[in-house]
Amino acid sequence: MSKNPLSNFTDPFGLVGRMLKSGHPAAYAALFREGLRLGAIPVDSVLSVFEKRIQAKCASSQLPLVFIVGAPRSGTTLVYQALSAFLDVTCPTNLTAMFPKSPLTAARLQRLIPWAARPDFKNFYGQTTRFRGPNDAFHLWNRWLGEDRYLPAQDISDDAATEMCSFFDAWTSVFGKPLLNKNNRNAFAVELLGKALPNARFVVERRNPMFVAQSLIVARENIQGDKSLAWGLQSASITEAGDPLAYVDEVCRQVIDIDVEMDRQLATVADSRILNLTYEGFCENPGKSIKSIADKFDGLQLNPRLNVAELPPFKVSQKLSISEEEQVRVRECLSGGQAKYELMSAAAITL
Repeated sequence: MSKNPLSNFTDPFGLVGRMLKSGHPAAYAALFREGLRLGAIPVDSVLSVFEKRIQAKCASSQLPLVFIVGAPRSGTTLVYQALSAFLDVTCPTNLTAMFPKSPLTAARLQRLIPWAARPDFKNFYGQTTRFRGPNDAFHLWNRWLGEDRYLPAQDISDDAATEMCSFFDAWTSVFGKPLLNKNNRNAFAVELLGKALPNARFVVERRNPMFVAQSLIVARENIQGDKSLAWGLQSASITEAGDPLAYVDEVCRQVIDIDVEMDRQLATVADSRILNLTYEGFCENPGKSIKSIADKFDGLQLNPRLNVAELPPFKVSQKLSISEEEQVRVRECLSGGQAKYELMSAAAITL
């Protein structure tokens, strides 16, 4: 049986309360869908019978699988939302997440839900608002990479790799379009996915590390209810009580370790399968960035229903909201990482 999706959170009931207090529509939508998911469990079991038949009938596919990877709180959800709207792709959605045993069948049924006239760019810590909104797809990745939301499996069996390939072949065959997905945990699975999925392509996003660290600190408080508690890829909780700012050092260690390990894993993949961008550069000119991604990878096209040239810039917050003491500590810890980011920004596709 699948693990409770809230089991990676230290205080799930407190999290529900904080989501209700947030006033954020994406938080309310996520709670509403969770209630529906529980009610849909019997239906999911029935639909799983059709799921096996669909997957068995599909042949192999050469359509690209485009995976957005990056550190948590680096802006990957916004990029996911924009690409899912303005590229002619399909992606796991909030509706398919409600049917973890039968996502292909659910995805086919969601065609009955009309497209919204305008894309929605609201999100609450990766949770989007609409039923057809893009979803991180832990309901899929957990099949092969385990159920720990903070660290994926680093190797899988040959049978699991074959099953994963078969599933994505079926998905792209059914819809006749490339698949797009963002999951921050997959930043530590690039090497594995690159080997197991020959048609995998990676959009790698980075953000100014100062603001990644700040956002992770805020996320610990908003999601876990305590800055000392782990949240996100490669995170760890702080147990010692001697240093009241020890959690800042831990978050900075998390930011640095993600960057180092992501670089190591990306080095195992051919450059032709990777596109680098920065959050700041993407927000400055999202339309041009989206066109560059479509041009980079064979098989990708722009969505004919929308005009990407009409997509305006996104506002990038440059406000430091953590305390002065936290800011000083972050700067001390990330001085080397900040310099690296500035050099990388000049070389990345910021457009």
